[in-house]
Amino acid sequence: MTVIYSNFGDQDTLLLQQIWANLDCRVIEITHDMDDFEEIVDNAIANENDTLIMCGHGTTQGLLHPNLASGGYIIHENNVHLIHAQNVIASWCYASEFAETHHLHGFFTGMFISNESEAEQYGITFEQSDYDDINIDITHYGSYFSKMLHNFLESNVPLSDWLSILNNDGINHSNVIGYFNFSRMRYFE
Repeated sequence: MTVIYSNFGDQDTLLLQQIWANLDCRVIEITHDMDDFEEIVDNAIANENDTLIMCGHGTTQGLLHPNLASGGYIIHENNVHLIHAQNVIASWCYASEFAETHHLHGFFTGMFISNESEAEQYGITFEQSDYDDINIDITHYGSYFSKMLHNFLESNVPLSDWLSILNNDGINHSNVIGYFNFSRMRYFE
């Protein structure tokens, strides 16, 4: 198992570390000051045949480098063809759109609200929260997501089963954050 981790150093991306905590994997962590990463990432994704996890912040164009000023991507249209792992997992905003465009198979998140400013951007307010504090909902569903993915990986649950388990176990579909985040996840054969 290989993890490509774009570590922005914010709470949003730090929470993702729960996914692979204490699992046997190789973690390629890209930090804000790391400029020489392309060959390392390309070799890692080309050589991973089993499970590839890619996570951080991103767009429909790919997984962003933590130094937003650089305008660069870690996973993008020029290296996506190197991905051939049997199990591909991508957790960044719009990863499912990126995967669909590039015909990737596996489990992908869509837009995933991980902080209050993203909630505001989509018109979600504290009045819509189960706790009258949107940050509690955001933290709850972000933590739930990371813990569940960890459990799936640890228990070797097939990727094709992840969506149905997530949607039937622990998600309050009337909660605006829970519904928003989990309804945008996709599995592609």
